[in-house]
Amino acid sequence: DDTVRARSDARIRGRRLKVLVTGASASLARAVLPRLCAEASISRVTGIDLRPPFFEHPKFSALQADFRGEE
Repeated sequence: DDTVRARSDARIRGRRLKVLVTGASASLARAVLPRLCAEASISRVTGIDLRPPFFEHPKFSALQADFRGEE
């Protein structure tokens, strides 16, 4: 499981992780963001989306941006 591996790796290195989530206002993010912010091994979660975020947490910061390439 990658979550367990991330926790173990962070403990081994003595560092806390920073996570970037794209689509932070999407329905999947509603399930993922609270779990990420609850993880002790994660110090910061940054979300990027075109829409404003629905989620608030001391570890979470949001950016409204469109980084898709031109088609």
